[in-house]
Amino acid sequence: MDAITLVRSALPPEQAHHLDEALARFPRPDGEGRLSPDHIAYLVEVGALRLSTLVETVSDAPVVPGLPQRPDASVRYAPVALLGEGAMGQVFLVHDTALQRHVAVKVLTPDYASDRTMQRRFHHEVQITAQLDHPCIVPVYDLATDAEEGPSYAMKLVRGQTLMDLLGEAIEDPSRVPPLADRLSIFLDVCDAIAYAHRRGIIHRDLKPENIMVGAFNQVLVMDWGIAKRIGAPEALAPSPSEGESKAHKTQIGVAIGTPAYMSPEQARGENDTLDGQSDQYTLGLILQELVTLQRARQGSTSVHTLYMAMEGEKAEITPRRRPTNVPRELVAVIDKAAAPRAEDRYDSVQDLADDVRRFLRDEPVQAKPDTLLQSVGRTVARHRTLTVALVLLLLLGVVMIALIGVAGAVAVNEINRSQAERREQRLGELQRLVTDQAQRIESEFLTFEGHLQAIAGAAEQALLSPPPSVPFYPTHAFADPALAPPDTAPSAVYGDDVSLDHPDLLVATGLSLDEHQDEARRLASLTRVLRRAVFSSLSDETRQLPLADQEVNVRERPSPIVWSYVATTSGVMAGYPGTGDYPEVYEPRDRPWYLSAIEAEAPVWSALDADEGGLGLLITGASPLRDLEGEALGVAAIDVTFSHVIDTLLDPRGLDGVEAWLIDGEGHVIVRSSQTEQARDAPDDWSPPPFPHPDLLAILRTREGGTLTHPIDDTLHLAIWRPVPKVGWTYLITGPSEDLLDP
Repeated sequence: MDAITLVRSALPPEQAHHLDEALARFPRPDGEGRLSPDHIAYLVEVGALRLSTLVETVSDAPVVPGLPQRPDASVRYAPVALLGEGAMGQVFLVHDTALQRHVAVKVLTPDYASDRTMQRRFHHEVQITAQLDHPCIVPVYDLATDAEEGPSYAMKLVRGQTLMDLLGEAIEDPSRVPPLADRLSIFLDVCDAIAYAHRRGIIHRDLKPENIMVGAFNQVLVMDWGIAKRIGAPEALAPSPSEGESKAHKTQIGVAIGTPAYMSPEQARGENDTLDGQSDQYTLGLILQELVTLQRARQGSTSVHTLYMAMEGEKAEITPRRRPTNVPRELVAVIDKAAAPRAEDRYDSVQDLADDVRRFLRDEPVQAKPDTLLQSVGRTVARHRTLTVALVLLLLLGVVMIALIGVAGAVAVNEINRSQAERREQRLGELQRLVTDQAQRIESEFLTFEGHLQAIAGAAEQALLSPPPSVPFYPTHAFADPALAPPDTAPSAVYGDDVSLDHPDLLVATGLSLDEHQDEARRLASLTRVLRRAVFSSLSDETRQLPLADQEVNVRERPSPIVWSYVATTSGVMAGYPGTGDYPEVYEPRDRPWYLSAIEAEAPVWSALDADEGGLGLLITGASPLRDLEGEALGVAAIDVTFSHVIDTLLDPRGLDGVEAWLIDGEGHVIVRSSQTEQARDAPDDWSPPPFPHPDLLAILRTREGGTLTHPIDDTLHLAIWRPVPKVGWTYLITGPSEDLLDP
């Protein structure tokens, strides 16, 4: 008899439907008739089945995977099934033989059971959790320490879904999206728990949807207090010096503890000893944004990128593009205030945040964005419809008083003008935020590119200072001969020639002999992996999830953001990736603008100095100097980013129409502008960055790092908004007719 039949026979008739609910809620393991621990725990949680009944039912039956066996009566907590496992601990469903109930027991994983540091962290977690007596914080029942098995503690068994799973289901199937009021109710329960913890002097530091449980009866519990700490107390999670870590305290300083996607800026900067409730509040702001938009509030291309975004206080902007439904302006304001990059701009407490959400639910003005006069009137009208109708009728009766018409008209005109001014002011604020966000996005993208460049530079310096490895290399002339070319050489629509994605091409400056520079050629050929990684790592997240063969097809058929990566040495030897062998007949890498711009520099240099000799149009080049241990020049590493990528994905300020967007360097030259789409793909060989065409406006830009002004351009009053992109030394600017931008 299979497990499902056994369990169904043990269920009271009025509870039989719970088995079907459990099977529908949790995926069944492979094989007919099997049950998982999730199925068993669900049945126990909803009261459909007692563990003792299940044990008696299967006592004489064959052992079935996933079903509990008869517990040893001498054991207080008899294991039934493993519920989950993390990096530090395992959570088991157990039967409390003394009180005849089901509980959860968390133990250290076997690898950490005898580790003193992990034991100390484990005790820290259980002590913090046990001291927080709140309906939305999981209660602790018991603590035990075993010399062989390590510490463990028993707690309330909670079955249901994490908030992450609930949101994931809603995104996959919009018909399953709970009403906004229900989602906000969950959020308020979380706020109440965290506000209580803050009053007790505890901050959580790892709030995220997967640490919030929504139980079978819609109860909400905040879980996993493993890295919680007392406000004002020094960091308690560092190993002590007595455990052989002489510099543990030093290495802990400045280390970010938590989950980057939900960290506050101060938490990401590693300010662990000074964190307070404002840090948890910032995280709650991100969670609130995900609850109302059903989209991630922060998601970088890599974990390092995500941590950088956290340090800068970056999150996704709530715009019409990101709204599956229209998010009320009041909620947008609440989210932006709770998740303000500066702690002093947030609510005074999590309780104040929760109170503002409750005001929204009661259709009252929120503190984060008080109503304008018109909105206040509209809200009053909506609440008092009967009174409003009576007033309207009374007003109609008063039309005979013609003398009042003029006065009423004047008041109306004045109110309209004031309303228009408020709308224009609000619109200007929105535009300024768009430009600020876009400038930060550009900087973040180029910092990611610069990370790839620095990886190439570091590997190149090491390779050039090491003995030459025994690796094959392919000189440029080999690519013209199928018998000599790399085996993977194949046509490419992007590069307009046969290319190799497994090998770079090796070139020496005109007049030099490759035979005399074979050692250096082999050193550069050993950089294949890091040169390739720069190109492939710049692909979109979706493309990088594809099989490698599909990624290679993408690189051959559609331009990646980084199209070239290469290294040239002071000896005149150069490796270029992808390998094409396609260079001008006379080519001296040491005379190229990208080489000259960086060889004497102290840091990476970004420039747009010429068109691509390979036919890919205008490129923005990042070049980094290479140095030996004494600081002597070894050469230059570089990457090329297409203008097309910058124009298509970075310059457009998130769907804003009717504007021209610019990137301007410190000398007043236009690096790229959004109207260069055609020129970006078909540029003349002698192209050079033009000066910004409005010198009087440029003079103003140079006086301030960022600002907003109206300025005449071509006999039309234009609005100009600009922000710095300091990491690459540029200014991001948008210009457009004032009337079009302020009155869309």
